Amino acid sequence: MMQPEQILEEQLVAQLQTMGYAGVTIVDEKDLLTNLKAQLEKRDKQHHNL
Repeated sequence: MMQPEQILEEQLVAQLQTMGYAGVTIVDEKDLLTNLKAQLEKRDKQHHNL
C-alpha cells in the first residue's frame, strides 16, 4: 500500500509534467551542477529576450 506522501508526490510530478516540466535524474554532484548550469543559462536567455 502506498503512503499518502508518496501519492501526493506522484500527483505533483504528474501535474508538473502536464505543465511542460521534465524530470531530471541527479545521481551525483556533477549531474547536479550540470543541471544547475543549464537552468541558469535558460533563465539568463529568457531574461535577455525581454
